[in-house]
Amino acid sequence: MGSRDRDFPDPEAEASWIAVALGGEHRMIPGAGHYPMAEQPDAVFAEIHGFLSAEASHG
Repeated sequence: MGSRDRDFPDPEAEASWIAVALGGEHRMIPGAGHYPMAEQPDAVFAEIHGFLSAEASHG
């Protein structure tokens, strides 16, 4: 989620809340808004790649 997502008063709190509610994890992309995958694709890729690499090493 983008740290500057204007849809939420506190994007970090919103991301944390939904991650806990779903038993998951969240990552914030500093400086990105509502569409971090379009605004900062390299940063989003790095987070996804790191997550998938960690999951693959558990298997």
